[in-house]
Amino acid sequence: MFRLYKRDEENELRAYYEVWAEPARRRIIEHWGVVGEAGETETHRIWFFGGLEKQFEKIMAPARAQGFEEIALGDYETLIVMFTDQDDVPTPQESASVADRINEILGWTGLGFCDGDEVSGKDIDLTCRVVASDMARELIAEEAKTDALLSVYSLRFGE
Repeated sequence: MFRLYKRDEENELRAYYEVWAEPARRRIIEHWGVVGEAGETETHRIWFFGGLEKQFEKIMAPARAQGFEEIALGDYETLIVMFTDQDDVPTPQESASVADRINEILGWTGLGFCDGDEVSGKDIDLTCRVVASDMARELIAEEAKTDALLSVYSLRFGE
């Protein structure tokens, strides 16, 4: 996956652009939008000839020309998200499912990604890399209220 961001006049990350391959479906997904909002997508067919890397570069060329670029890991903020199961100790599979869901929430809004999950007692602890922690907290909290998977847990954020 390639994640690119564009900065505004105040040097804030305001727009995102990402591209990834789904080889089993023979397609490349292009996704872009305003940070914090669900973006738009376009699907491209993977061609056997020409090499995948060249296909990525061709698709990303217009975004790069508009000023989108990769950011360093240090440009992300670390956000710790904790889900507590009041009744049982979560399984590693439950933890992975919660991490996948948070990854979807952050990814489809250009806010970042989940970088790891761990079960600690009754807690599922997620380490997330985000570009706007306040926005990410707000979005995760909203989703956790109504999402079938997340709403069974108590949510809190760590330092």
